[in-house]
Amino acid sequence: MARYELTDEQYVLIEPELTTNMGKTGHPYNPHRPILNGIFWRLHAGAAWPDIPERYGNWKTVYDRYTTWRRNGIWDRILKALQTKLDAQGAIDWEQWSLDGTIVRAHRAAAGAEKSGPDGDAEPRNHALGRSVGGFSTKIHLLSDGNGIALDATLTPGQTYFLDPSRNDHGAGGD
Repeated sequence: MARYELTDEQYVLIEPELTTNMGKTGHPYNPHRPILNGIFWRLHAGAAWPDIPERYGNWKTVYDRYTTWRRNGIWDRILKALQTKLDAQGAIDWEQWSLDGTIVRAHRAAAGAEKSGPDGDAEPRNHALGRSVGGFSTKIHLLSDGNGIALDATLTPGQTYFLDPSRNDHGAGGD
């Protein structure tokens, strides 16, 4: 087994959440497991989709399955199913939470997107890209429990900030 591939035990946990053709016509899906392993390889390696090793199948098939599952909420269902299993085992600490975030600068090519937002914005709102003092960026926010288990994640445009009612300066950097 290659470094980032699912074990039999891991695959059994998420297999019930995976779907068949989801109502689409055409030939049946290729087996899910090599496709999942290709997705995980790509996400870990940070390589371009066409660079996925051939052992995982055609890169376009791997990419299409990833985007289809994203649009259909499969990744969210997998996360919820795994969290439910951990919660049933008492592994999630609901008493202590941690919220953290980081800013990721967008590639300079990301700034060239068409102005297709609802109000002629530079970026559609669902892209979570925005301009701040530091340039074109995205913020990644992660909520985890007291044991470090990821509970939720979200992306916001780089200029977004959250108001902290306990601070007089409203999170804007002070007077």
